[in-house]
Amino acid sequence: MDVHANYVGGDWVTPGEAGDNINPSDISDVVGVYGRADSDQVADAVAAARAAFDGARGWAWATPQAR
Repeated sequence: MDVHANYVGGDWVTPGEAGDNINPSDISDVVGVYGRADSDQVADAVAAARAAFDGARGWAWATPQAR
């Protein structure tokens, strides 16, 4: 099963680690394998979110249609 990467600042970032997402009603069913961000990736994601939020043209001020 492919590992799902993290989307940070408009780019797909390959995770250093990954973990199984288990179906809670059938714990033998692995729904997917998802990336676990390390501290550097989290810092990059926070910086990207702040940059997108800031300013008059940031996503916080955009209409739902524009988002």
